[in-house]
Amino acid sequence: AFNAAREPFTPRYLDIHPVSQYEWRGRAGKRSLYIWSDAFRARSNDFIVELARARKIKRLIVSAGHNTPMDKVRALQAQARENDIATELLLASNHWVEPGGTERARTRIANLDLQGSALHLDVEPHMYDDFDQREDEYLRRYLEVLRVARRTIGEDSELVVSVPLFWPDRVYQEIAKIVDRVHLMAYGEKETRQRASQTLEVARYFAPEKRVVALRPEDFSNPW
Repeated sequence: AFNAAREPFTPRYLDIHPVSQYEWRGRAGKRSLYIWSDAFRARSNDFIVELARARKIKRLIVSAGHNTPMDKVRALQAQARENDIATELLLASNHWVEPGGTERARTRIANLDLQGSALHLDVEPHMYDDFDQREDEYLRRYLEVLRVARRTIGEDSELVVSVPLFWPDRVYQEIAKIVDRVHLMAYGEKETRQRASQTLEVARYFAPEKRVVALRPEDFSNPW
């Protein structure tokens, strides 16, 4: 972290805790787990909840796309609530940034039964082949989708987004005005130090309580 921030290391920034309880060991912050549709179909709800409890994961981000059995999702929502585990229903519909996509987003979100879960949008316009040529257009529509989602679910429900680390600063500034929490996608081909530096750059646009760093296990040699 010090290297990424280009700051000299000094121990005065550290607060030492005696490791007298297991809870303190390697448990920085609160952890979430993405569960995509293939994994969700392959595993029982009992397995998912038991895994979360064993790993002290307090939030499940569950795919709610067309390939996900929604009856099973609703059952998991109820079981997670009983075990004090929060849930987010994740929609990853890149086509919402195409012309007319905003209305499709409004309809899909309005028909989603959140049941106390947060709505998590993983819309990635940069995946289009012509993104570099039409970046402003794609990102303008992306922000429209977020505003539509906010109006559709209201202020009482949480709106969460996953975002990459290479969009223009102005886009992150607008996102921060709309959403309740942002997941910074800190994975990819770059080395760890470079990804950490990018994450810090983007994180400054969001209040500490609104930001989450999304990591991919295979990028690291071990869970710690």
